[in-house]
Amino acid sequence: MLLNFAIFSPNTSSDPQMTRQSPPLYGAERLSDMQSILAALADLETAYEIEREQIEHWSGSEAMKQQLLADLEDRHQARRESFQEQWEKLNGRLNAARSLRPVLA
Repeated sequence: MLLNFAIFSPNTSSDPQMTRQSPPLYGAERLSDMQSILAALADLETAYEIEREQIEHWSGSEAMKQQLLADLEDRHQARRESFQEQWEKLNGRLNAARSLRPVLA
């Protein structure tokens, strides 16, 4: 499951029309929330990869390895969903705030 991570940079164009349409910069609190989610997700992904490698190099039967890998994948997806929900909630707040702002024409 991929997350929608959008990075916005300020528009340095000299065209005033393009400048008005550039996305706003994130506030400090929002950046902090985004960094926290991304850091936790990175920790989760790292732990998952380590455990997956350990299972793959385990000396048990192939059938048991496949079962352990399937169980690991299920647990990983369940844990990851909470971060996906937090990310979507954060982006939902961002999109809602943008939609309430008047559009400059």
